Amino acid sequence: MKRHVLLVASLFIASFYVSSLNHITGGYFPFFGGLVNFVTQRTINKSSAASDVNGLVTAQWALKDDTDRLTAKIADKDGQMISEATFIPQYEEDGGWVLINGVKWATRNVGTPGTFVQGLEDYGSYYQWNKGTTNFLLWEDYYNSSYWNSTSWLKANDPSPAGYRVPTSAEIQSLVNTAYVSNEWTSRNGIYGRKFTDKATGKSLFLPAAGCRGDGDGILGGIGSYGEYWSSTQFEDFIDSAYELSFYSGNTLWSDWNVKSNGYSVRPVAE
Repeated sequence: MKRHVLLVASLFIASFYVSSLNHITGGYFPFFGGLVNFVTQRTINKSSAASDVNGLVTAQWALKDDTDRLTAKIADKDGQMISEATFIPQYEEDGGWVLINGVKWATRNVGTPGTFVQGLEDYGSYYQWNKGTTNFLLWEDYYNSSYWNSTSWLKANDPSPAGYRVPTSAEIQSLVNTAYVSNEWTSRNGIYGRKFTDKATGKSLFLPAAGCRGDGDGILGGIGSYGEYWSSTQFEDFIDSAYELSFYSGNTLWSDWNVKSNGYSVRPVAE
């Protein structure tokens, strides 16, 4: 029995072929009309389907949580049990998000407000803290605005697509926790950045070294050398600053803080 699991948002589609042994020829042939009962581990949802003339069976189910599983119990037309298989959802990096140390990180940077960039390694747009538009304000104009005078990034100013938000400093800390997540400087399609890998699952996340826009002149710099990613959390000691994720081409990596008027990348998390 061959099987495949595909993730579409929070909906999983499981498809597989059912075959039976031909005792005369020693080969396998498609099993037609067999009844397959699907039972999820974490929900009470149940469904059934019959294999087609090619032996193909397909089922789909909504994920309740990260421990959910789908069990397929296969029986013949007379109800005799033939086989049983359990499907484990596989999170792929090119999906909407990837689970790293308990946090659902988007696989792409924010582009224009409310959208993700197309490629996993695309840099995206640069945002000043608590400001949901990309028109850049020099530092004096920014601090004369109301954007900076907030203790957290307001939902009304969040440039993340629907269902996502700017991560908190605690969520960034979980990403750089080397007890559970490894990281390395690498490149993807010729774009440098840092790859974070969950040690328990092997799932990974790539953040491109997109550089930043300085608040003094708004000029973009540092592309390919370092990355700066905002958190939604204000720095406690200086209200004109906020926590961010900083990484460089060397081995240095930390959860840092800087002035809110700089233009940094946004990598959101799923709500």
